[in-house]
Amino acid sequence: MIKKIIIFNNHKLAESIKINPKNIADTIKILKTLKQYSIEIYDITHNPQIPHNEKIIVKDHINQTGDNPLIGIQNQFSEAFIDISNIYSAEDGVTAVCLGTHYDKHKKQNEYPSTYLCYISILAKAIGVKKISAALINKIDTKNYQL
Repeated sequence: MIKKIIIFNNHKLAESIKINPKNIADTIKILKTLKQYSIEIYDITHNPQIPHNEKIIVKDHINQTGDNPLIGIQNQFSEAFIDISNIYSAEDGVTAVCLGTHYDKHKKQNEYPSTYLCYISILAKAIGVKKISAALINKIDTKNYQL
């Protein structure tokens, strides 16, 4: 069974679990309940070359948030160093650039920007989720975007 995780508001995704990536403790609690499932993580992107609401498969990410969600909480996990190479199950797809709080300011400088996709993925891998898939939903007009 696959569980769908959504990071942003204003998008309807059937049977999805909403996560606030800014609340690491709650995110960890939710992800621990999903450990036995395959998960799909959905985040927002901004690419005017792609149709609005288009789903874009992610094969990798670059963390440019300036932070790592594991810092200070490594003792909660069985491994001191979490290997996130090949974190996503997709062989084809795009490389998302995670911007965190810098999303609105820098989204236009990246082909596939995202907000906190990397946070959720890194935490899921640390918890032991075996299969992680990710996709970006293109939101060309993000005036109504809320995290």
